[in-house]
Amino acid sequence: MSSFFGKFELLQKGCDVVMTNCSGEMMVYRLSFAYFLFFFIHWLTVSDLTCCVASRSRAALQQGFFTIKTFLLVLLFGLTLTIPNAFFAYYAYVCLFASAFFLLMNVLFLVDFAYQWSDDWGERADDNPKWMYYLLIIAVSSFTIGIAVNILSFYLYVPERDCNYNAFSITVVLVAALLYTILSVWVPFGSVVPSAIVFLYTSSIICMTLRTSTDGRCNRLVQSQAASGAWLTTEAPSGTSSWMSYFTSGTGQLILGSLTAAFTLGYATVSSSGNSSALQIGRDDDGNEEDADRSGHLSHYMFFYFVMMLGSMYLAMLATNWHVSGKGTGTQTESIAIAFWVRQVSVWLAIVMYFWTLLAPYTCCKDRDYGFQADYDPDTDFF
Repeated sequence: MSSFFGKFELLQKGCDVVMTNCSGEMMVYRLSFAYFLFFFIHWLTVSDLTCCVASRSRAALQQGFFTIKTFLLVLLFGLTLTIPNAFFAYYAYVCLFASAFFLLMNVLFLVDFAYQWSDDWGERADDNPKWMYYLLIIAVSSFTIGIAVNILSFYLYVPERDCNYNAFSITVVLVAALLYTILSVWVPFGSVVPSAIVFLYTSSIICMTLRTSTDGRCNRLVQSQAASGAWLTTEAPSGTSSWMSYFTSGTGQLILGSLTAAFTLGYATVSSSGNSSALQIGRDDDGNEEDADRSGHLSHYMFFYFVMMLGSMYLAMLATNWHVSGKGTGTQTESIAIAFWVRQVSVWLAIVMYFWTLLAPYTCCKDRDYGFQADYDPDTDFF
């Protein structure tokens, strides 16, 4: 595919000193930018900047004119073909940091979904105990897979005793999991199911992130090829087993990232229809869901388009294996180093965010609406 795009002179500018897939990555950036503009225009139509138009009319606009919108998307992509590669090299850096916010939204939605899942099946367990066993199977399976992923991470990324940073990163995930699992059992409205899912998610992200570490000595996947720069490729060395190579390869990262992205975008779609609980979006003063088409309430749409803008940039990073091309020599190595820290920090923030969901309702923010009614005295029964 890259050789096909390489026939176009426009896509080759800035790609003469980097890897051969640069021209294909330039096309990915253009597609991503076209989608970003497409959803940004939609976001503007429901923002306060268009307050001169009635809210109900703007809400109705989101439900139709799909032929015109399709032509608009094609037109936007055509316009990106007139923009030089240098612009998309900088745009790719924006995508790197925007992807961190998207990863955090992944965690937010996963936690909210896990809480609702646990509550729903917990209520069913009152009538039939089998639902509690189902929850137990999900929690145990998630913890088991997460532990296996961390063992794999230790094997791959801590081959020497002095690989301190890699060992620290993996240990943080394990220790944090132990703490928030204990806390989730202790707090009145906690659940081990969200803890298990967060543990599995953060363990997988850390495993994929450490694969791109530039320290080849502390990476079994690339240490035999580090001198030749093979760590920039999307394939694992032939010395590893086939399943391990596939799991930690660029293809494995693409599959995992695509699944989590699909979940987040699907959650945003459901939320835009008025079925959101994580952010209390589109609810009236009494906490009830509003019908956007009747009330003209546009926060559902604003939230949906915002997530889609972030998703457009995140998917570009997935498709290019977190590379930045088209800016000259050294760009790709630099971008991989930045992507490493972006994903590393997003894991730490995800852990902090989950701790917050467990502690905030009972400590500093007791008066806020967290989606459940406390039937106890928070001033005396907890902390």
